[in-house]
Amino acid sequence: MLYFMEYEPMGKIEDREMEHMLGRKLLAYGLRQEYGKEYKVEQVQGGKPYLLEAPYISFNISHTRGMVVCGISEKEIGVDVEYIREAKESLIRRVCSKEEQEYIWGEGNIPLRFTRIWTLKESYIKAIGKGLAFSLKEISFSLKESEQGIMIESNVGGWSYRQFMLRGNYVITVCEKNR
Repeated sequence: MLYFMEYEPMGKIEDREMEHMLGRKLLAYGLRQEYGKEYKVEQVQGGKPYLLEAPYISFNISHTRGMVVCGISEKEIGVDVEYIREAKESLIRRVCSKEEQEYIWGEGNIPLRFTRIWTLKESYIKAIGKGLAFSLKEISFSLKESEQGIMIESNVGGWSYRQFMLRGNYVITVCEKNR
């Protein structure tokens, strides 16, 4: 299940504190909705947070300017939300495969296309618990746009992806382990 909340950005330090608090509130709310109770969050240093009393429940929280998202599942899950904005060419070349770069610089909205790719990569590395220590070029995505929506394929099997536009300014991507 996916939960989200908007907030009014105030400034970098204040926003980080607000995002952390809202992320934990969304998690608590989602756990009450889905499982009827809250669980204590545990974390091993450098590891992905987990629920000690409910190891079968996976969750992930993401935030960006003005938006916080929390995904809860009984499968491994990673979520990412990003505000659509310009990306530097050097960043695109550093983190994207040749095929992804062709997609980004193809016809259409370059900031949106980059954000779609970026959130796919982020959601995957969050799902596997690696964080940004994982080389973003190790995973590559192919997006095919059609009237039915976007078809997403990856060079890494065993995962499903869903992507949403929210309020016209945000891209949310959910990565879940296939059973």
